[in-house]
Amino acid sequence: MVKRLVRQIVPYSVLLLAWRPSLKAQLAPCYAGFEISAACITARDLDQKEALYRRKITEAMTRLGASYQITLRLINHPVEAGYDGERVGDVFTDVVRNEEMRNQSFIINVTTDFLERQPESCSRLPRFMKCATS
Repeated sequence: MVKRLVRQIVPYSVLLLAWRPSLKAQLAPCYAGFEISAACITARDLDQKEALYRRKITEAMTRLGASYQITLRLINHPVEAGYDGERVGDVFTDVVRNEEMRNQSFIINVTTDFLERQPESCSRLPRFMKCATS
């Protein structure tokens, strides 16, 4: 009985172990560099989490009456773009200053590692990003 069970499980285990590195190799460009592409966001299954954060930023701006232009940018490694690793965390903001414009614009950078660790629900969003139950 045990031998039969082992014969059934071992081939699938080997297949699973062989498949995982090949998948990781295909996705390797999605884990390197600074900014992550839309294709890599989809490949890493971050579409819904990205959409949730974008929606919550928009809702917070509306609620606060803010008129700034805010962009969400998913990134891999801030250090690869020249940021000081000791001064930036998983979430940080770039201010885009334009002397001709009265309002500034902001880029909220969120590392993909941080986003992947977030639950599917919005229970752990920052306080200013209230979660709608619908």
